[in-house]
Amino acid sequence: MKRTEDQLIARARQLRARQEVDHRDELRTIRELADLGMTQRLIAEALCVTQQAVSYALKCPTPQPAQGFSGASPTEICQRYAAGLLSREPTLSRDDAIDELSRWDYTPLVYSDGYDWNGQSGSFIAEVVPACDNGLIDEDMYQAILDRIMLSELEIREFSEYQPELAVVRGDRGNDPDHPENVENETWETYGQSTGFRVFLRREPGKLVGLVETDNQTGKFTVTLKWPDGPTVFQDIQVSPGKPDRFDVDDPFPGLPSAISVHEFKQK
Repeated sequence: MKRTEDQLIARARQLRARQEVDHRDELRTIRELADLGMTQRLIAEALCVTQQAVSYALKCPTPQPAQGFSGASPTEICQRYAAGLLSREPTLSRDDAIDELSRWDYTPLVYSDGYDWNGQSGSFIAEVVPACDNGLIDEDMYQAILDRIMLSELEIREFSEYQPELAVVRGDRGNDPDHPENVENETWETYGQSTGFRVFLRREPGKLVGLVETDNQTGKFTVTLKWPDGPTVFQDIQVSPGKPDRFDVDDPFPGLPSAISVHEFKQK
């Protein structure tokens, strides 16, 4: 039976991923042999390669898989999934890949010019997004990973003046969804935004006021506010699309938080 173009492309991607994974594992194995005390000459004889090839392999920086993960980077985990090597079981485990990629400690994202994300090495954008674009994982897996992350650090953006195009003024739309025009807009000093949540903050006498809204999450979550050289405050919220939640923090540390994160609520 003749295979389709899409089937051939998928197969070629799998074989390419397997080549890269096999090469990386070969370098690690050669390193392990050297660590056991074998000389480069003996390794070369055992592998039927030149001593120069062994010397080159030992010079290649090839970190070991991170503790509790199948690879040294999210890219390698994606490659192992695509190559069918993530699980030791005969059947490839899709859930293993999603679990590892959602637990990885990614490099926090930063803004490059106030609007766009920097895709620096180790970030979700630099590791997982290209893996999806290149067919190592599919879009359903990509979305499942995002849903599991729930979310990493939100980027804080501070504004000194009214800039509606940057959403520093928001109405509390959850109080009167049928008649949003009846809800007075509020001015916010700063906000953090990432996939799933937006957190707005402003200082008032003796307290910090916050508003959290979402386009695609439903349930109870915990907002973590971190001040530089100061305390960390936890606030539980209940949100769903179109129904934001508000919170007040009494007598907070001076100034605004330097970092905000939103995570799934866990019963204490």
